[in-house]
Amino acid sequence: MPLTTRTVTATYQRADSTPAAGEVLFRPNVALASPADDVLVAPIGVRAVLDAGGALSVTLACTDNAAITPAGWAYVVTEKITGAPTRTYLVNVPSGVGAVNLADLAPLQQTPTPVVQYVQTAGGVMTGPLILADGSSAISAAHPIFGMGTVHSHSYGAGAGGAFDQTGRFDAIVRLALGIDHTGWRARGVIGAQLVREGRAHGGFGRIFQEILRSTTRPGPYTGDGGGLIMCYGINDLGVLGATLGMAQVRAAFVQVMRACISLWRASKVFDDTSPTIAYGSGFTQVSNTSEWSYGTTTRDATALANANFTITLPNDYAGEPIAICLNGATGATGGTVTWSGTAGVSGSVSTSNILPAGAATHTKIVQRITSLTAANAGQTIVGTVTQLDAGGTVSLDAWWLESKTPPPVIVCDIPRLTAAGYAQYAGWLGTEAAKDADIVATNDAIKTLVAEFDGMVQIAGLDSALSKQANLYLDGLHPNEWGASKCADQVLAAIRRLVPTTFIGGPASINVPAPRGGSMVRPHLHAAWYTAEARAEGPVYPPVVGDMFLLPIMVTGGRERATRIGLSVFDAGTVSPAIRWGLYDDVGQTGQPGALIAEATSASGPFTVPLAAGLAMCPASGPGSFFRYLDPGLYWMALKVVTPGTGQTWRTIAGTSPALPNVRASDGALAVGTGFKLGSQGTGALPGAAPTVAAPLVADAVPMMCVQMLVR
Repeated sequence: MPLTTRTVTATYQRADSTPAAGEVLFRPNVALASPADDVLVAPIGVRAVLDAGGALSVTLACTDNAAITPAGWAYVVTEKITGAPTRTYLVNVPSGVGAVNLADLAPLQQTPTPVVQYVQTAGGVMTGPLILADGSSAISAAHPIFGMGTVHSHSYGAGAGGAFDQTGRFDAIVRLALGIDHTGWRARGVIGAQLVREGRAHGGFGRIFQEILRSTTRPGPYTGDGGGLIMCYGINDLGVLGATLGMAQVRAAFVQVMRACISLWRASKVFDDTSPTIAYGSGFTQVSNTSEWSYGTTTRDATALANANFTITLPNDYAGEPIAICLNGATGATGGTVTWSGTAGVSGSVSTSNILPAGAATHTKIVQRITSLTAANAGQTIVGTVTQLDAGGTVSLDAWWLESKTPPPVIVCDIPRLTAAGYAQYAGWLGTEAAKDADIVATNDAIKTLVAEFDGMVQIAGLDSALSKQANLYLDGLHPNEWGASKCADQVLAAIRRLVPTTFIGGPASINVPAPRGGSMVRPHLHAAWYTAEARAEGPVYPPVVGDMFLLPIMVTGGRERATRIGLSVFDAGTVSPAIRWGLYDDVGQTGQPGALIAEATSASGPFTVPLAAGLAMCPASGPGSFFRYLDPGLYWMALKVVTPGTGQTWRTIAGTSPALPNVRASDGALAVGTGFKLGSQGTGALPGAAPTVAAPLVADAVPMMCVQMLVR
């Protein structure tokens, strides 16, 4: 017997009689079966979108069909009308002749309206958000999980992790599960990263602070920005710094820095140390070149108590957003104490002293979060006064910011316990395996306490429970293989489902905040072939000049590509070999500004001596001076610096134009033709961890022909 169906119609209007917009979802409240026909009906919603007149028409199976089991089922109707609260109720659709209007079907039951828009599933109890078996919430399909994500991580989210290649990493699996392409995903992982360590190239807070770009000019409303964030840190902080400098203190510093990074990601507007909202007493002076450990490029420091104060004035459109005041923490007893006052009524104090042990040799971060103020405090002040300084100590202010009331998602991965083979890779981490496990468990407990300080838009992904010290889930006891990565991805996805958007505006404002997702392009690479930057022709030969540095763009669009060697095209062999340094910078987000140093082939071996032979000079295939990196799709910059010029040797160059470079001269409006950036007087030392800032005047049309060999799977 075929299923009996009936057409259900409805018309929605606003109070002014104009057509409403939105959609209505009809879903059986149980799984159904028609035994006589061997048909199963899954409890999947049927979506009806209102047309321009506010009307809908949908054909549904009748609920009184005797051939369908079980008896007594009904439809869960979820009305999502633009501008109106979500309404959910149950109705029967009886058999009959002709269409039936939804307004004529009496609701059987009015289910409670959840805090956020959710869809019920069988077996749940609707008492607010529906809780699934894994502890997550079933968020409505009308408000999909975030469409842009960023991953800051150690090796679990960099290179191949412990998988065969980069496509098997846990974050790659999450990206695919969320349906996000590479243009909407920014993988900023760095192998060996420690969260508490400064330096953009090291992948810790220094990179996060420099690469989380938030508006400095946005007025209210202070909305979230940037998409979702996944953070995966901790094992290197414990296994390297904690093991040698003191586990308890490093753990406490890890939590302090994690708090600062979570808070900054949630920021809507950042006021750096140069902001006119901050007035300084004469005891504070500006310090330059701080970009390795600050949000901008400067901080304000006080080294004496006299007039060591700063006053923050809240914006006139302040609406009670959480406030974070970011200070630089000290290593050892080289900090001080800041005491709070001001017309906003903030009180108490915070110490910047001894956040990390003296031997850590790094700046660190602490934030004072203030969550008790309201819109009534708009225009009022928060005053920070240095009331104590260690001998020779410094109190350093970095920035302050407003967290959004509609913050973007943040997923914090806890730290997995390792097998004995994994722990053995940290030579300085002494003690029994059980003691090391206990160090991780204590840190995970601290992470739980930290996350509880925030609202439901910060969740923990349980990597520890996913891996559970099972050797078959690891490549080497430390890095998860594909099986382990899949388990980790399950935990991240469960954490995403547990996100609870704020009720200030609604779900979409938090889940899919404004984010700079870009378009897509394809640049094919043949396996084992060599590639240089986009160019139109060869240019004049280049005789090496000491201190010259070149940056050439190269695009990777394949999902499984590796840069296996780096090379330079030599034209005239010469009589004395030049020496160079070379490597690769990332450009996450394809900004046109080279970013953090991924690798310098000459970092361990020292400068590369270019052979006295015309043709392609290549770095070693293995060992010191070699180059091998898994590359996620995106824009990268090959880098070369001249250390010694040699005698008589010249190099081939390439001439533009490149789509990655500025192509109009501001001085005269003419076409700026070039293939890369050229910077002079860059010294002869190692390549900097963060690339020098580039600008249109640095575009060069004859850049040495660097190239990389790409392996493609």
